[in-house]
Amino acid sequence: MKRQHHPLYEIRTDGRTVWINATDGLIGRFSPLGIDVHANPGSHEHCLDCRSVKQLVDPWAVFVLSMREHHNVVLGKSMQPEWSKHANG
Repeated sequence: MKRQHHPLYEIRTDGRTVWINATDGLIGRFSPLGIDVHANPGSHEHCLDCRSVKQLVDPWAVFVLSMREHHNVVLGKSMQPEWSKHANG
C-alpha cells in the first residue's frame, strides 16, 4: 500500500484504487469504475463530482483537478494507477 503525505487527509493506493480520507470519512476515490469526490462527511451535500471512467477521456486528470478544486488536495504523479495512464486513450 502506497501513501502520500497530506496534513489533513490520508491518501493511499493499492496500485489500482486511490482513496482519500478525512478524519471523519471518505472524501475521494478513484478506481476503474469511476471517480467519486464527496463533500466532507457530515455535510448536507454528498457527491460533488461522481462519474464513470468510461465517460472521460482522461479520468485521472479530472479526478486530480476535482480534488484540488473541492478539497485543496494535490495528488502526486506517483499515486496514479498504471491502468489509468492508458484509459480511454
